[in-house]
Amino acid sequence: MKNGARALVLASGCAVFSGCYGHVQLPDAPLRSAPFATRAEAYNAYRPRYAELSGSERAAATDRHAFASGLPLANGTTVYHPEDLLPMAGRDSRTAAATRDEERARRTGDVLVWSGLGATVLGLLICGVGFSALLSSWRPQSPAEPIVVFTAGGVIGGAGVLAMVFSIGSFGEASVFRERSYRAYDRSVRANLGLCGEGAHVTECSAIVAPAPPRAPEQPAQSPSAVEATNAQGPTLR
Repeated sequence: MKNGARALVLASGCAVFSGCYGHVQLPDAPLRSAPFATRAEAYNAYRPRYAELSGSERAAATDRHAFASGLPLANGTTVYHPEDLLPMAGRDSRTAAATRDEERARRTGDVLVWSGLGATVLGLLICGVGFSALLSSWRPQSPAEPIVVFTAGGVIGGAGVLAMVFSIGSFGEASVFRERSYRAYDRSVRANLGLCGEGAHVTECSAIVAPAPPRAPEQPAQSPSAVEATNAQGPTLR
């Protein structure tokens, strides 16, 4: 039980600070002017594994808990950092936009948690120094002096604790944006490669012909006798 709890704590720390997972290097996506076979081969190798699924299986594979362990690709690679997807997804894609939001939220969380930790330690040190001084030969000139020391330490330490609490919200926001970038990746990489379709069935987007607009109903042609009768009546007076 202790080992399981320890593993859970380590896994949570890795998920928050992304320190246990390394980056992967994806190749740059082929240009849209490249042959269709080249672009289709790149997509089939680096598409997300959930693109092959449908229905309830795809819903389970794109669940937020499934993305907590990274994004598996079709070639067996697992991506743990959304920014690693940009060479294939494109810098102007939905995946890129969500990745920028994820980085912003994660950096905010890093600043809050580390500054909060430092402030908490500093506050505890101030309180500890004041308490040690009370136990030693320190004789305050007024009864208010110990209160000032402990108040300063408590305020600094409390601010640090609040900063660490607020960092939880920033890391939670980063997790939401990370999931959003993973969900948008399949559509982003297909758009970047100029491919349409899903899963293994992709085609050239230009090969999909849009249906012709419906033709306007034709007016029935008048017979020659009807035309002669109309002309014989002459213009209508108003």
